[in-house]
Formats: sequence, structure tokens, C-alpha cells
Amino acid sequence: MTKGKVLLVSAALFAMLGGVALDNPGKNQENNAIVREINQQFTLVERCSQEDIASLQEVLDVPQKAAPNGTVEIVIKDSLFPQIAYHLEFLHDEEAGTLGIAYHDQGGSTLLNDRGYFLTAYHVFEESLKENEKGNTGHFMLIYNTAFGFALPARTLVYSKEKDILLGKVDLSRSYPIETIKISSGEPVWKRVFALNYDDQDYVAGPLRKQLLNDEDRIISYKDGRWVYENTGAPTINEIGEDIRLGGFLGNIGSPLSPEGKPNCEPWESIAVSEAIPGDSGTSVTDPTDKTLLGVVTQRNETVDREKVCIYTDFRAIREMIQYYMDQHK
Repeated sequence: MTKGKVLLVSAALFAMLGGVALDNPGKNQENNAIVREINQQFTLVERCSQEDIASLQEVLDVPQKAAPNGTVEIVIKDSLFPQIAYHLEFLHDEEAGTLGIAYHDQGGSTLLNDRGYFLTAYHVFEESLKENEKGNTGHFMLIYNTAFGFALPARTLVYSKEKDILLGKVDLSRSYPIETIKISSGEPVWKRVFALNYDDQDYVAGPLRKQLLNDEDRIISYKDGRWVYENTGAPTINEIGEDIRLGGFLGNIGSPLSPEGKPNCEPWESIAVSEAIPGDSGTSVTDPTDKTLLGVVTQRNETVDREKVCIYTDFRAIREMIQYYMDQHK
């Protein structure tokens, strides 16, 4: 697999840029969800093992930010590839003896470590969660990683509807070379952000999804009263070829206040001056200098001061949610 391209930007030039487009720039969207505990901000759905929880601490342990010298290197690595989150539904006709899979929607997610934890926007999972709460167990979320070629059902662990973020997990049956993604501890030194996405969301929602679901390596089984789809031999991005490509952007961090002093976003949100499209929701925004995760894309195509922007829930809310989740296991 091609490990990705490298973009080198000098420190002086990078500090002046208002936004740099990468090659193929983006054209800029559970299961058995039983709510066990609700506090003012977060909804706890499911707990994990203590061993798994310990790995989350590594996600929060980050060094203090410092301005780099010389050249900024942006590497599009396998571990940074956004996962595609599909909302699907099994349609089982007992009388005819047929089983189909219906497509409802899609978004993005970011895999945090090799334990299978991931972050996404709550609204990407919202309809599936609601259907499961109503007893419609055919609905499920599938996390498809095109870098390593696995597509697995997603479990919701905790979320904030208000702040539009969700922590989930996929059960990885074998080890993948997945690097731990750290959650940022502060704003970027140079007030720039970097994001990855897939160029063609229509292809992601159409031909790619059909290829994935019809792949010969898929396994569909019936467990605990529900149908389950799993595929650990799914097509990878280099096997798919030129039909799917990574894009992205470098952009300024926008002002949280308008010229009149009115808020452009909620206190837990930040703004990147760049355009996003349906399908980008749930993907990550990162600090290009230290490669830490700054936030999760939640809104798109909002206009602030006559500029298209991407709004994301920032690292403070994400760190708070993960810390809350860890605290429930003490």
C-alpha cells in the first residue's frame, strides 16, 4: 500500500498561509443502545474491560505544545485514514428466506488505538441509536477501515447529544499496526488545522459500499437475536484503485466571535476556514505541527464573515467525555 504523500511547508511560509489545498482536495456524514446512566452532559451506554480502559489514558497523555522549528511535515499515514461509518439495516424476510441490507446514511470516524476505540459525531449514529432503542435491532453501524481492510459492527460507549460527539468501539480480532492518536491539550501554536477526507462521497456511498457488502470475505451470522456483518478481508484503498482517493485541507482557525461580538459557534466548538460536505461529519481535525487530534467535524458549509467554514467540537469537550467515561470504571 502507498503509505501516503508528504507535504513539506517551511515554518515562515506556513505561518502566513490562509489555507493550502492538498492534491485531490476534498469537495468539501447502536447497537442494543440501552442507556444506563445520564448526567448533565454525557450518556453512558456500555462499559468496557479495565484492560481496555487503561489504553484510553494513553490517548489523553500528551506533551505540552511548542512551536516547531524549520519545516512542518504532514504525512498522510495509514493510521490517519478516516474510517467510513455506514448506517445499515438487515431486512430479513422469514417467509421468503431472504436477507437483504438497506443503506441509510454514512459519516466518518477516527480510530484512536489498536483496542478499537473510535471518535465520531453523535448525529452520525443518532438514527441507528433511536431505532435500536425502539427495539428495531436490524439497524446497525458498520465501521469500515480502508487502510487495513476491516469492516466491523460498532458499539456505542458514551456520547453527548448536546456537543455532538460519540466514543465507540469495534472489536478487533487480530492486531493491526494502528498508532495511538493523542487528543490535543491545547490550541495549535500556529492557529492552523489539518483534516483528511475522501474525495468522492458519492462513490463512498454507492459503488464502494456495494463492493464492500458483496465482498466474498464477508461473514453474516446470527448472534444473540440479531444479524451481524463482519469482514476482516475487505478491500483496502490500494486495492480499490483510483476510484477512491484521499483529500483534505489546511485551514485557518476562525474567530469564535463576529465583528459585532456575537458568537459564531458554541463555547465547546471551534471553526476552521474551509468547506466540508455531507459525509465528512465525524472525521477528525488535527494539529499539523504535533499530529494531535483537535476535534471532530460536526457542521459544514456554515458561512461566517462571508467565508465557508467547517465547525468542529474541540479537544476540550472530547477530553472531558473520555475522562468521564474512564471515571465510570473506577
